[in-house]
Amino acid sequence: VMAVQAMGMNATNFKLYHHKKGTNLVSRLYRTSVSNQTASSQAETLIAISMSSRFKQPSGAKFSKASLSARLVKSQLKNNGWTYNNAQGAKDADVTSMVLTGLYRGKSNTATVESSIQKGQKFLYSLAQGNGAFGYTYAGKTTPNANSTAEAIIALSNNSATKKYVNTTAMRTGQKATPLYAMLRYVNNSGSIKKATSQLYGVGQVNLAVAAYKAALKNRSVYAIN
Repeated sequence: VMAVQAMGMNATNFKLYHHKKGTNLVSRLYRTSVSNQTASSQAETLIAISMSSRFKQPSGAKFSKASLSARLVKSQLKNNGWTYNNAQGAKDADVTSMVLTGLYRGKSNTATVESSIQKGQKFLYSLAQGNGAFGYTYAGKTTPNANSTAEAIIALSNNSATKKYVNTTAMRTGQKATPLYAMLRYVNNSGSIKKATSQLYGVGQVNLAVAAYKAALKNRSVYAIN
């Protein structure tokens, strides 16, 4: 759904090559069970169905924006973050960022969701490194990297109250640089990403983060494509 919309096509009437009849990918997604999926997959689903005002919940839907938001709130860890396997104590900047983006885009205004977002934001701020970067934590050691930093920038950019933390305001004491500055330092002169396990993923995510911040400066979301 996200890829089709991003290419300027219509996800509610997607026609495969040599096919005359289109497929409503949004309805198909709504009718797919995501209850056993990871928090990151559920967040991506919420982002996808929230991309356009033309996307309508069909009959027979397995979830709604509100129920999916509530499911994500329920999977929030005791430390107020999220992780891919719901393991308590995990410090996962990537999944926390993705879930926050999903909850922002889902626009469920219940007190429970709002509280969850505020707690999740504070947890994300606590993960910012002194150089502005974010990273993954394994066995108690945090490894800052471009991808984690990009995910955080995307999340911060999708909320009008937090976009200032991308490149103008520190999130925590001891922070010497911004996430945008930190992320761009991972970009080689060739355009490749330093220490990325996949250049396709690394370059793509960094470019999406830049686009998200540029959209935020215009009071828009990079995920809003009608």
